[in-house]
Amino acid sequence: MFVMKAEEEAIPQALDVLRKNGLIVYPTDTLYGLGGQALKPGMLERINEIKQRPNDQPISVCVSDMRMMEDLAFISRRAQILCDAFLPGPLTLLLNTKVSSIPDPIGIRYPDNDFTLKLVKTTGPLTATSANLNRAPSPNTIEEARKQLGEVVGLYLDYGPCNSQPSTIVDLSAPGEPKLVREGSISFDKIMKALEVG
Repeated sequence: MFVMKAEEEAIPQALDVLRKNGLIVYPTDTLYGLGGQALKPGMLERINEIKQRPNDQPISVCVSDMRMMEDLAFISRRAQILCDAFLPGPLTLLLNTKVSSIPDPIGIRYPDNDFTLKLVKTTGPLTATSANLNRAPSPNTIEEARKQLGEVVGLYLDYGPCNSQPSTIVDLSAPGEPKLVREGSISFDKIMKALEVG
């Protein structure tokens, strides 16, 4: 099912699908994400199976504000510096989790997208992995996502093309220097300068 509607119609439809243990594809500030209710038992394994993705890779979870982030993960001083500098925005932080159903590390996404933030405020934390099969191109349109995922998704929320550049991933889950996992919309140079200043 495709939906491109005002948010007051799209969000209740998305919530209905999610409550029935279904999946949605939704826009972020980078790419389209594959969303399931992140705290439901077995959801992360299900997402990995659908994407044909190894279970030992961290899965990102989308939050709507800092309070939701703090409920899910331990926020270190370095993480707080990057949150203050770049969030909401195209940054994924790998942090130690507070939630028993999500293994360490948890990837936290707090996107700069008004619709997504309203959606997640209503639904609670959503998985935020890109809406594609493992190693296939990441989708910045609904059409690309549907070609890969098809009918396994209950609702596709079409809000036009997303930014084609993925989020930058920084691993802060271990002591010592931050691990720069993937350079995306935010350069590693900007990340390191923010940490040096902080």
